Amino acid sequence: MLQKIASCAFYEIAVDTEYNLVILEFSGFWGGRSNVPEYVSDCKKALAHVQPGFNTLVDLTKTTSISEDATKLHTEAQKFFMDAGFAKAAEVYRHNDPIVQYQIARTKQVSGVAKRVQVFTDRTMALEWLRQPAETKVGVFGTLKKWLGR
Repeated sequence: MLQKIASCAFYEIAVDTEYNLVILEFSGFWGGRSNVPEYVSDCKKALAHVQPGFNTLVDLTKTTSISEDATKLHTEAQKFFMDAGFAKAAEVYRHNDPIVQYQIARTKQVSGVAKRVQVFTDRTMALEWLRQPAETKVGVFGTLKKWLGR
């Protein structure tokens, strides 16, 4: 069930409890904390509705740019996601949007989420990827998909 958590001119945050999924949709130019003073607290509200092992869909198709101050804000929020048990994220960008991709890539490196993120240009494909079963590392034998219950 989709539940809207917060909405303003720069973002919308929702949670899909059926899929244990947080949905972040960003838009416009993020000039700094003054533009989005409630962003981190709104993220915390969303995290209260998911269980550890949750996934995140990040839609950046309407984002034009992110200031250095706003980049720090994203990093702060990503750390809360990690602490809450974040599993993986799908980021959706417009085609050929290297500036926003670079700005977000910096936040992912600092917060430690980079290895858990896949980039897409199609939201439907991103959601399909997020709904795939998680993979489990099995020693030196690589990865083995969870087949329990099949």
